[in-house]
Amino acid sequence: MNIACRSLIALTAALTALQCAGSKSSPILGQQEHQWDVVQRVLQQNYDNLQTLSASGKVIIETPQASYTANSTIYLIKPDSVYIKIEAAFGIDVGVLFADRRGFVLYTPLQNTVYTGPADSFNLDRFLSFRLSYDKLLNVLSGLEVAEQITSGTIRRQENQLLLLNSNGEQKVLHVVDPYFGVISQTQAFNKNRELIFLAQYSRFSTVNGVRIPKTIRIQRPDQKESITFFYNTVSINQEIDPRKFTINIPEKAIKIAL
Repeated sequence: MNIACRSLIALTAALTALQCAGSKSSPILGQQEHQWDVVQRVLQQNYDNLQTLSASGKVIIETPQASYTANSTIYLIKPDSVYIKIEAAFGIDVGVLFADRRGFVLYTPLQNTVYTGPADSFNLDRFLSFRLSYDKLLNVLSGLEVAEQITSGTIRRQENQLLLLNSNGEQKVLHVVDPYFGVISQTQAFNKNRELIFLAQYSRFSTVNGVRIPKTIRIQRPDQKESITFFYNTVSINQEIDPRKFTINIPEKAIKIAL
C-alpha cells in the first residue's frame, strides 16, 4: 500500500470518528427494525432522491498490475449518464470516459486511443485497471446501494447497526446498515465456500440537498487483490450540470477502436 493511500485511509478514519462523535438524535431507522421492506424502502427513497452528482477528489487504484493515486472529476445524471476524468500529476490526463445506456466513449491520451461500443461491452479495466460493469459503476460513483427486494432474508441488530443477510444464487450477501443515516455502510459477498469475494465500504456520510451521501467509497475484491477508492473533497447534489461538461475532445489522429 503506498503512502498516499495510507494517508487517505487514516484521514478517512479520523473524519469518520468525528462524524460518529457528533449528534445523531434523530435516526432514520429504529435499531429494533425487523421488516426488510421497511429498510429497503428507506434505502430506495434516499437513492431516488439523487438526480445529479458532481464530485471531485482523489481516486486510488490498487491491483497486481497497477497502483496509483490520481485526481478525479465525476458527473452523474440519472438514470444513466456518467462522465469521469482522471488526471495524474501536473494535470496529465490518464483517461476520460462518457457512458450511458446506449454506449460509451473512452479516450486515453497517453495511448492516443479512443474506445467506443455498446454499454454491454463496457469494461472499466481499460480505463482504471479495475474490472467493474457499467451497472455497478453507477452504484459505486454515488455510493448508494439498495437492498434487493427478496422473498426471504433476515435482519438482526449488532451494536448500533442493522445486518441484512440474504442469498443471491450461490452467493451470500450481507448489508450493514447505519440506522441513523438510513444507508448501507458496507456490503460483503461470499461465494459458496464462504470466502469473501466482494467488499464495499461507504463512509464520511453527510446530507446534501436532502440526499445522504458518502464522500469515501472503497470497493475491494480480496481474491483478486484489487481495490478502488474514491475520496471526494467536494460534492454537489441535484444541481444542474452543463451538458458541455460531458464533452470529450478527441484528436483527429487518435486511434479508434470499436468494441
